[in-house]
Amino acid sequence: SSGINAEYGDVIACLSVTKWVHLNWGDCGIKRLFQKMYQSIRPGGLLILECQHWKSYARRKKLTPAIYQNYGNIKIFPHEFPHYLMTMGFTDWRTVGTPYHSQKGFRRPLWLFTKPQDSPAVEEEIISPPSSLLPSQNSTVEGSSQSSEISVSDLSSQ
Repeated sequence: SSGINAEYGDVIACLSVTKWVHLNWGDCGIKRLFQKMYQSIRPGGLLILECQHWKSYARRKKLTPAIYQNYGNIKIFPHEFPHYLMTMGFTDWRTVGTPYHSQKGFRRPLWLFTKPQDSPAVEEEIISPPSSLLPSQNSTVEGSSQSSEISVSDLSSQ
């Protein structure tokens, strides 16, 4: 046995994704994303997170009626993500840097979170949003150009 569990990773990098999950699936989707990442990192592993600024959400809020409704219902704002992740069980949150970009909106801090060695399982507490607010199962996240291991059904199902 190699001692490697295929369900866990040492590091997850979530870069320029949170705004699109948040706008398409609201607070329920962002909580589910954070839970899935927490559950997928081995104890002692790391999460590298780059979040878009709240101001950038407003520029995309009218893309679809569902996004507009989700935007208006958001209660967990990007600057609050570190606190939320810490309440889930991550520790040692810190900013590791803010990469330079010629466009100011792309100068976003990279946050690093550590999952403790003795981390318990995450309790399931998410209530799924009404199906009328969810994108179809075969849709792509607006603005996303890369595939992901976390599927639309992972974000929208209980």
